[in-house]
Amino acid sequence: MKHIGSIFLIFDVIFLSGCSNPFISPGIKQGFAEISKMQINELVMHIEFYKLQHGHYPDNLPQLQEADGLVPITDAAIGMQTKIVYYNYEKIGEKYTLFSSGMDGIPGTGDDFYPQISIPDSNKIGLIIKPILQ
Repeated sequence: MKHIGSIFLIFDVIFLSGCSNPFISPGIKQGFAEISKMQINELVMHIEFYKLQHGHYPDNLPQLQEADGLVPITDAAIGMQTKIVYYNYEKIGEKYTLFSSGMDGIPGTGDDFYPQISIPDSNKIGLIIKPILQ
């Protein structure tokens, strides 16, 4: 039984170190980016709900997660890392910005992406919608 556990432990170490490897398959990286795109759209909903409950937007994403531990605040586009990387969130008065640093993990580069939500009247929410960089 100890040998089976050791095999799984070795597999986990190899798998986790491989996911942070820059040579990981582009298909796997793209899969993480797609998860991130879904999560960032969902995150807008959680941020807006937080404001309804508390009367203000959270100061940071960990504060949002304190209210609801299931809220996805770590940027999946970067893949499995040894360090925690949050989505980029900044509260600006009664508004906020939110975006992913993309697969390179560097904010302000061409692979960043922003929430893609359809809002008939964007004055109803606090999200400052930024164009996707070309």
